[in-house]
Amino acid sequence: MIASYPITPTKIYKSILFDFNIFEGNSGGPVYFVDHDRIHGGSAHIGETEQFVIGLVTAQMSAKLYNNEKLGLASVVPSTYILETLDLLPPTSPYK
Repeated sequence: MIASYPITPTKIYKSILFDFNIFEGNSGGPVYFVDHDRIHGGSAHIGETEQFVIGLVTAQMSAKLYNNEKLGLASVVPSTYILETLDLLPPTSPYK
């Protein structure tokens, strides 16, 4: 679940907080969604299953709450920054 709104434009809001726990070693892992019957681009895509990457995990943010209950939030860098970084690679790069 997204825990920080608004999330766009990413030029202003440079990270997204998600309400889920991550663990050591999860940094750099993709955050992706699988969704059904999604509305986007001005139309409904009924009967379609879509998968998309939102971004990459960068850190776990946590705090102790009332009664020492732990609040876990994952900080995620939006995929738009990943795409911008890939665009900086030379056209002949094997990573592009």
